[in-house]
Amino acid sequence: MHWKSVTRGMYAALMVLALSACHSLTGTGEDLQRSVREYNRMLRWQEGGEAVTRFVQPRHQPDYLKRPSGEGAPHIVDYRVGTVSWLSPGSVAVVPVELDYYLLPSATVKTVVDSQEWRYTEGQGWQITSPPPKFH
Repeated sequence: MHWKSVTRGMYAALMVLALSACHSLTGTGEDLQRSVREYNRMLRWQEGGEAVTRFVQPRHQPDYLKRPSGEGAPHIVDYRVGTVSWLSPGSVAVVPVELDYYLLPSATVKTVVDSQEWRYTEGQGWQITSPPPKFH
């Protein structure tokens, strides 16, 4: 009887270790939502350079940094985050985000849907891997 309880205890400890190891290799949906909200909030308040540095994978950053800045940049007035579609649970997701914006000298507000693909990388967290939206 004593060996049975020791064996069960060791088995339980191994299961906890295995599950925690799996958890560390994937991101949570809560972390993803937090990253999506923070990234789009930064775009909204014209902190695009910092948003790109923090949330866009380095190999995709040049595409984002080519966008016009200053007067030619899109002025985002609002955004709405859609429902997450998991391509690979815990590691790859697509999140549609509706961006309301205007381009000077026009004051007409337009909407573009940005299908943001996010990928979780250990040590980096959630990062965007899709190209930036086209603002017309």
